[in-house]
Amino acid sequence: MRVEVRKKDLANAVKKLLKTAGCRGNIPVLACLLAEIENGKLRLTTTDLEVTGWAEIPVKAQDGEGKFVFPIKKLEKIVSKAKGNSIVLEVKETEGNRKVIIDTGKTSFSFKEPFPVDEFPEIERDFNSLLEMDAETFLNISKKLLPFASKDEGRYILNFINIEAKKDALHFVATDGHYLAWYKVDWEEPPNEEFQISISRKVVPLFKTFISSSSIVEIGTIDKEEDTKVVVKAGDYYLSWKAFEGEYPDWRAVIPEDYPNRTTFCRKTLLEAIDEVSVLFEKDSVPAVKLEILDKELTLSAKVITDGEEQEAVSKIEIDSNVQREPIVIGFNLNHLSTTLKTFSKETIRMLFDDEANDCVVAPVLFTCSREPELKIVVMPMKVQ
Repeated sequence: MRVEVRKKDLANAVKKLLKTAGCRGNIPVLACLLAEIENGKLRLTTTDLEVTGWAEIPVKAQDGEGKFVFPIKKLEKIVSKAKGNSIVLEVKETEGNRKVIIDTGKTSFSFKEPFPVDEFPEIERDFNSLLEMDAETFLNISKKLLPFASKDEGRYILNFINIEAKKDALHFVATDGHYLAWYKVDWEEPPNEEFQISISRKVVPLFKTFISSSSIVEIGTIDKEEDTKVVVKAGDYYLSWKAFEGEYPDWRAVIPEDYPNRTTFCRKTLLEAIDEVSVLFEKDSVPAVKLEILDKELTLSAKVITDGEEQEAVSKIEIDSNVQREPIVIGFNLNHLSTTLKTFSKETIRMLFDDEANDCVVAPVLFTCSREPELKIVVMPMKVQ
């Protein structure tokens, strides 16, 4: 078997697939790329058993079909140094020994195939496309919601961004149990059937690499009796991972519907205050801060005890509020508050809350923006002394 491909196509594919290879694991074959030549295309695949990536690139010439495995890092080095416009990949078999030949036009490399092909994991590819959307929009939403997905492996189901395709809209949701982000996308045309799929937080950092060359992404599944894989397709590039098992929490139940109090403020101004107050906290401490809300003023304060001595930081900003009683106090984890504000793209933010517990807010607090109505974030308050 022999195939000739454009160097540019091969270099792009190898660079992207290097990110899904299991080079740091203890299964040597996962540090290899599987190359399969069939039907006028060269399909390249890598996997670390959790996430799988593959690419289908066109061929300039083909002699026979077949497949082989080869260390992806070594292939990447050869292709990156190649000076010509084409690369020839060839497998020769003599007396049961298989050699992989890589010809750059100037240099011909010959290697013994490191592993039998059947040692590479079997990859399911029967992709059922459920959804198409603008690639930039999909990437932007995934990046916005990523910080809200839990990193705690003990809360596995929260390690995903959940996508619900309902008749009214497409809903993206992520939560770690302390705060929740919800992004709503209106349909141009509703789906025939409602469905739910999930994005592993581990694959979101890969989207920029895999999606950058495509204007449209397809999202779907590979359905098997033993498990379901979620797939994102961008042009000739694919990413797949195992969907979560179980039912995602009822996130709608924590979205406040009618809160009597609202405060509007400049996002940048509060973020600047947060940045200054954060100096008070050590890296491993719990950064608890208190917001005291008056009619026209918000006070952000924090206290810590260092070597038996109390230290305090206080910052004040102007706000617009309908609060009649004063002050109303809300305690927050500073990191949660900062992440929430940074997730919005516009500057005028509205905070809605209840104050039934003696002017101290204990119910979930809702953050919205009139110029970015598709995004809503709910943050759980915390007790602050």
